[in-house]
Amino acid sequence: MKIIKKLLQGLFWLVILALLVAPLGLIWKISGEEMKAYEPPVPPTLKQTAYGELMQAHRWDVADYLTVSGTWVSDELVYQELDCWNPWIIRWRVEPGAEIQEGQILGTYMDKDVVAKHSGILLEINASSGENAYLCIQDLEADALECRMDKDTLGKLKNARELRTEEGNAVSLAFASRVPDGNGAYTVRLNVEGTAHILGETEKNLVLLTGQVYRDALVLDARCVYQKQPGASEPWYARKVQADGTLLGEIEIKIGFRIGNLVCVSGVSEGEWFDSGYQAVVQSAYGSGAVDNE
Repeated sequence: MKIIKKLLQGLFWLVILALLVAPLGLIWKISGEEMKAYEPPVPPTLKQTAYGELMQAHRWDVADYLTVSGTWVSDELVYQELDCWNPWIIRWRVEPGAEIQEGQILGTYMDKDVVAKHSGILLEINASSGENAYLCIQDLEADALECRMDKDTLGKLKNARELRTEEGNAVSLAFASRVPDGNGAYTVRLNVEGTAHILGETEKNLVLLTGQVYRDALVLDARCVYQKQPGASEPWYARKVQADGTLLGEIEIKIGFRIGNLVCVSGVSEGEWFDSGYQAVVQSAYGSGAVDNE
């Protein structure tokens, strides 16, 4: 009986203890669930990828060049003598600056027509005396490209081994001013063999090969490089990625001259991958950033 009594007493106190502990455990569980509701969600892992086509840095034989723009002019002048005793009494139908054609009647001299013997731009009428009276006519067929260029471009042109167009036509320097204009530009005339152009016709971005070829130059697609701010002294960047397009990071690079869609670079390694689409993002954000032609 004593044993049974002791067991009942122990069971009694065990029930009492359970009744005391159970609410505390329930409160702890409820508090834990409530705290989970206030925990911030774990952010998902974001993988940044390329915006455009992936391009590799590679080796290439690069031909040096420069690009010029200008107007086709003519340095060829034609002189037509006026076979008249009294040329100052000629009644002219044209004035200097007019375009004339061979066979055109230019004026009348004592009931006789003064006829143009050449086509071109009438630059001067020298008929003030009977001796050496003449017309000065500029040929309409242009034979020189007149350009404006800065000192560095002019120096590169003068120091070129040879000058040729991409089609292989030889180019020579006919004239270069020694004094720049107010914008620091020099007037230059270039003779281009094997070409025919109209006087006054404009030429944009004519590529002239200098004869210098850089072997195994490290190049990258020009769409992969960009500036965050425009300016000659501002740094250039490229967005380096893995072969699957995953972003590795932005790196600062150095660039050289451009040929076609390639630009010579340093600060990268051959075979590394780069994003060609981020340049457009930079241009949209900053309004600049691309590699321009020379």
